[in-house]
Amino acid sequence: MITALRLLRGDQLVTRSRQDSNTQMQEPRNKSSNKTVSKQTSSSKNHQPRNQAESNSTTDAKNRSHIAIIGDSMTKHINGSKLSREENVRSHSFSGAKIEDISDFIKPILRRKPKSVVIHVGTNNLRTDNPKNIKQKLGQLVEDIKKADHALSISFSSLIKRKDDNDLDTKVTQVNELLENFCRSNNFGFISNDNIDYNCLNRGGLHLNRKGVFTLASNLRNHLRRM
Repeated sequence: MITALRLLRGDQLVTRSRQDSNTQMQEPRNKSSNKTVSKQTSSSKNHQPRNQAESNSTTDAKNRSHIAIIGDSMTKHINGSKLSREENVRSHSFSGAKIEDISDFIKPILRRKPKSVVIHVGTNNLRTDNPKNIKQKLGQLVEDIKKADHALSISFSSLIKRKDDNDLDTKVTQVNELLENFCRSNNFGFISNDNIDYNCLNRGGLHLNRKGVFTLASNLRNHLRRM
């Protein structure tokens, strides 16, 4: 009996040692499996922001579906829908507006997320500001626009000649030279309206007649085609 009990205890010890060894063999496998899962989880987390950013960028591009023309009274007869067959063009005119006024008027337009803006403004600043001040105010207008929408494409349309005041007409030439250099330096679009002469102005010598409206519309249309 004693011998049988000793043999039975020996068998139990052998069985326990085998179970312990099996448990030790399984633990590293489980740990390695957990590491794999954690790597996959962290990998998916890392990729998620990138995919989300790409999705947001694509959505933003789709939402930018139109071009906005923003001007003073010189653009009041411009019909945006007739300027392009490929693009959705909307024209906004603010009679009597100065450059600093456009900074306010443009805010609701920018909230609609245009993909590009074409700005024609400055002739109402000629009586109160010198050419350098006008250029500085245009620069401030650009800063205001970029704060609201840094990805927006910007173009400027040059000031149109005036025959109601010789001094103001001289300023027009000076401002346009500064404006063209400003656009080149900052990679902005520039529309020259030098082909709009005195014959394109009405009797008052400031606003456009039919020929002038047609010529300005043609200049805008040609610029949109090149964009």
